[in-house]
Amino acid sequence: MIPIKRKSSKQVYMKINKLHKFYGENFSTIFKSITFDNGNEFSKHTDIELRPGTKKKRTFVYFGRPYHSCDRASNENCNGLIRWFIKKGIDIYKNDKEK
Repeated sequence: MIPIKRKSSKQVYMKINKLHKFYGENFSTIFKSITFDNGNEFSKHTDIELRPGTKKKRTFVYFGRPYHSCDRASNENCNGLIRWFIKKGIDIYKNDKEK
């Protein structure tokens, strides 16, 4: 889980690139596709699909239908698991070094 301070497309794009840097050449194998909801923070989806600075595809981006959480079932399950350990109202940035 990577916390994002602001819900902006630039922040999401930068964090995806950070993941790509961490996983290196394995990124495309691990993240064959990414399914987003329809928030504005995913407006750079075409840039996210491509490797930074190239036209080479690194993953496929899909969008779930509005109000259909079943389109993103693994994400909803993961959210439930996160909420098991991190209750609402807890500051997840407390240990974040990028403040």
